[in-house]
Amino acid sequence: MLRKLTSNTLIALGGTTAQRALGFCTTLVLARGLGQDGFGIYSFVGVYIFFFGFIVDLGMERVVTRELALAPERIGRVIGNAIILKLGLCAIAIPATLVVAWLMEVPAEARYCIWLAALGLPLSIEMLFRSYFQSQYEVKYVYLVGLPGAASFLVFAGLCVHWSLPVYAVFYAALVNGAGVLALLMTVALPRIRLRLRPERELLILLIRDAGEVGLFVVLFMLAMRIDQILLFKLSGAVEVGRYAVPVKVTEALSILPEALMLTVFPLLASTRSSAPERFRHTYRLSFKYLSAAILPIALVLTVARYEVVTLAFGHQYRDSAIPLAVLGWTMFFAYTGAVYLNLFIVQRYQRLLLLVSAVAVAVNIGCNLLLIPRYGATGAALAVLVGNIAGFTCWCLSPETRPYMLVCVREAWRPAAAVAAVAAVLYLRPLSAGAAVVAIALLYPLVLWAIGGVLWGDVAFVRRLFAQEERSTSAAG
Repeated sequence: MLRKLTSNTLIALGGTTAQRALGFCTTLVLARGLGQDGFGIYSFVGVYIFFFGFIVDLGMERVVTRELALAPERIGRVIGNAIILKLGLCAIAIPATLVVAWLMEVPAEARYCIWLAALGLPLSIEMLFRSYFQSQYEVKYVYLVGLPGAASFLVFAGLCVHWSLPVYAVFYAALVNGAGVLALLMTVALPRIRLRLRPERELLILLIRDAGEVGLFVVLFMLAMRIDQILLFKLSGAVEVGRYAVPVKVTEALSILPEALMLTVFPLLASTRSSAPERFRHTYRLSFKYLSAAILPIALVLTVARYEVVTLAFGHQYRDSAIPLAVLGWTMFFAYTGAVYLNLFIVQRYQRLLLLVSAVAVAVNIGCNLLLIPRYGATGAALAVLVGNIAGFTCWCLSPETRPYMLVCVREAWRPAAAVAAVAAVLYLRPLSAGAAVVAIALLYPLVLWAIGGVLWGDVAFVRRLFAQEERSTSAAG
């Protein structure tokens, strides 16, 4: 089992890294080829359609994965009912996107792109087949289909730019590409699943109730992360959105590690919460520890080399994106640790508390955006995201239900934070060029972290012993 989990995690990490790299290359092609105005429209439509995709997706991917991990015997029924529910919800979401865009008086070109993006909402049923492979710890099949799909979309984007096609051509390409990915994934998954497309009242109620609560949390969480681009578009125009989209894309590309890790950790947490409590506790403890250790030095690099990162990747026209990049770099700490504790709270069925805290974070975020965007533009939007994340994290620490888990998070994160602070102090006292500072961080941070006990080889041996003990206990019970 340990070998299977390790293999699954490594495959997920490698596959996610490759997929994000292809996606980032696509972003570079579109940012350079479409210009700030065209790229701003592309980014705005992507954010806009996400909120209507919520109507279709809810929080179904996490709930379906949880149910498949807990009850493998009803895989076909759960996935079949989820497909029925998602396709039914598309009938509501697609016209809603057009009506709201008309009410918002979105410009005609952007409104046409919204319509094309909305036509792709039914293709999101592919996430249900991803959930199946995730619950079986066989994510390799997801990437066998996903990676060629990401590569083909990069080619489509390159052709659109090469032929100087309008921005809506990119959305036509996305539709064709998405349909191909779904067809391939279904070809791989359906022979393994006894799919039952028969509505079952009990399952539909479960999916609507739990997925709806998780989905409301997800939309509130993402609203806190995306409302800034909507407000930027309204208050400052497409060019400012394009400037802000650059650091957003960079930080999203760097979220590969928690995303890959959660493909293994989430079903593991769901399946061990009651059956193997010691493994459950140490799974989230070590996840907090090493995700914190991984992200904080990256945030420091994005701070000291912010101008170089932006101009090297996107060109000098996006040089003004450097300061927002540095700010958003530090918000990644909350993204990395949040990948653990938010999924942990879903496993614990704290959906309503997730909604409450997310509502607080969104309120803080929107208030900060309205205050800061008119004065600071993209930088103000980045600061609003950071403040909203801090507010949410504080609420989790104060809540009696979640405080014990957050104390574990803080306890595991303080050593990486201390190591990064020590290295930052050295760079402040001894200023270096951006390249030399990055090298110094790469050399000094692991040394300081090791010296204060932040990374221990004993963790690996402990995990091996833990799995060996529980496997022997299972064998003895059998």
